[in-house]
Amino acid sequence: MRTLVVIMFVWVIMLTGCSQEESIPRVNKGEVDFSGFSLSGANRSYVLSGDWSFAPDRLVDPKQSWPEANTGYMDVPASWEFAPYIGDKAWDRQFGTYRLQIRLHPDDVGQTIGLNMRQISSAYRMWINGQLLMELGTVGTTALTSVPYESPEYVYFVPESSNLQMDIQVSNYAQRKGGIWSGIHIGSQRAIQSDSLPPLVRDCMSAGALLMMGLFYLVFASLYISDRSTLFLGLLSILLGLRTFLFGEVLVISFLPDLLWEWQVKLEYLVEIAAILALNQYLSSIFPEHFSRYVLKFLYLIFGLFAVFVLLTPPVIFTQWLTVFTVLITCTLLYSSCIVYPRAVRQRRLGARSGAIAGIIAFFAVLSDSFYYLCIPLTSEGLINTGFFIYLLTQMAVTVRRYIHLKQESAALTLRLAESNEQLEQKVMQRTRQLTESHRSNSRLLHNIAHDLNAPIALIRQQSKLLQVHVQEDGLHHLKLIGQQSEWAVRLAQNLNDLARLQENEMNFQPTLMSSEGLLRFLYKRTEPIIRGGGFMWSHKSLDDLFEADALLVKVDLFLMERVFDNIASNMLKYALPAGHVSLSYENKEESMEIIFENEVAALTDETLDRMFDRFYQQVPEEGGRGIGLAVCSEIVRLHGGQIRVVQPDKGTIQFVISLPLML
Repeated sequence: MRTLVVIMFVWVIMLTGCSQEESIPRVNKGEVDFSGFSLSGANRSYVLSGDWSFAPDRLVDPKQSWPEANTGYMDVPASWEFAPYIGDKAWDRQFGTYRLQIRLHPDDVGQTIGLNMRQISSAYRMWINGQLLMELGTVGTTALTSVPYESPEYVYFVPESSNLQMDIQVSNYAQRKGGIWSGIHIGSQRAIQSDSLPPLVRDCMSAGALLMMGLFYLVFASLYISDRSTLFLGLLSILLGLRTFLFGEVLVISFLPDLLWEWQVKLEYLVEIAAILALNQYLSSIFPEHFSRYVLKFLYLIFGLFAVFVLLTPPVIFTQWLTVFTVLITCTLLYSSCIVYPRAVRQRRLGARSGAIAGIIAFFAVLSDSFYYLCIPLTSEGLINTGFFIYLLTQMAVTVRRYIHLKQESAALTLRLAESNEQLEQKVMQRTRQLTESHRSNSRLLHNIAHDLNAPIALIRQQSKLLQVHVQEDGLHHLKLIGQQSEWAVRLAQNLNDLARLQENEMNFQPTLMSSEGLLRFLYKRTEPIIRGGGFMWSHKSLDDLFEADALLVKVDLFLMERVFDNIASNMLKYALPAGHVSLSYENKEESMEIIFENEVAALTDETLDRMFDRFYQQVPEEGGRGIGLAVCSEIVRLHGGQIRVVQPDKGTIQFVISLPLML
């Protein structure tokens, strides 16, 4: 109930502020009498409304006497579309002549009198006592000779007598409404100027305010709020501002005088179509669960087709559909006001109640403005800007509230996130301590296992060698097998010990400078007996091919690199093909030296190549090995600032590549 009272109160204020002035005295049968008071002494203007003499389908010369046949009276202001008959005779409603006899007060003779000529569609000529004072467009008796043009004009003249004859020839072949359909005001020069200034200032201020408001929304949308609702609200504001600029007191004529009248009318319709779509898109974005997407698609389809219709047809055709266009807009606004907003109010959505009230006000403003152009009584133009200005102000408040709400939610979320991060950090620190302690325990375990294995393994190796002199020939094979397995166990214990030290960063790393040639000679000397002893063919690249003396130096811990070479050689022999070929080579890069081990093996899978240096990875667990040796190699090479990788250049061949930095 309170909402309804507020709406009716605002509606009454709007109608009161925009209502038409009282027409005293009134035109009666083509005559009006102002002899009872002086127009030049009054501070107001008067509407020349009433029954004007009218000659349909005829352009009467102002110097001719008024014809008696086929003439009658035409109500002014009124559109020709609602006057199909003059007297009892039908006419084409395309051109005609108005005549009005005006009697002035004697004091007005010799004083400047003004006329406010507003909406006369769509071309006219106006005479006072046979003198042509105004011509807008080109009046013609056919569509080819008539040129439409509309603009509010102000005419000033000095009457030489108290009796005036006003003749207005009008033609309309361009749009639905024709004739004098907006009142002509008469008054003193001061009164007419006072009447003309407020509408122009009002439209300038209204257009400027709407454009600035639209700019505010667009900037706000780009800087603060990421959703698209504020963007559509900004577009709506700008479109309403453009509508006022184009069609208020026809400001566009003042700034773009050469713009064709046809495109003025087309732009009016297109801007209104874009504005109604922007409004619905805004409502759909802020109330997506209440505004049906099928309705939105339907509106885009209907108004899109109507926009194409406006672009492709002349005004005389598409203006005939103004009633349909008004019904479409009315139905659209009814859907928003009676369905979307009530649903949002029931859900207690932010800004729904104030938006609903302002939306209903805007709805009645649009109805009044649309019905005015349909010449429906008790309606007024100019309310649409007022109604939507109220709506946009409420949405501005809603937008600010939404922004504040989002900022509060963001601050609360930031606080909760900080608390969660702090708790997570504490859990991570606790887990890190647990993992560090577990890591240390594992390292100590590995170190202890390696230490405990070394003594019995060394004893087994020693005793197996002593037994070889006392065992017969057929038992030597078993003693050699025991010796080989003990060697493997020693290497495993060393690798476990190295892995434990590497995990604890306790590896005794003492690198020294040595020549690349010296390192490679050591490598060749170290690996050749191992490879040949395993029954494999062995070759290497000559050192003279690349290096000269001690020019290229590397910084290595020879003891650890020996461990790397032994582990790689051991792995190569383990998986090499019987009687295969093993080769060693090198390449000198710009800042590093690459040592390349190559041998013939069965084809390896991509998974094996990718995980070759992972700890405890075994390609075939049943074939021995624990996946430790190559992991130790990778860590030792990393200590030297180098890299180790395995590649398979072709099926049946693999390469272990050790890259060590050169000391340049």
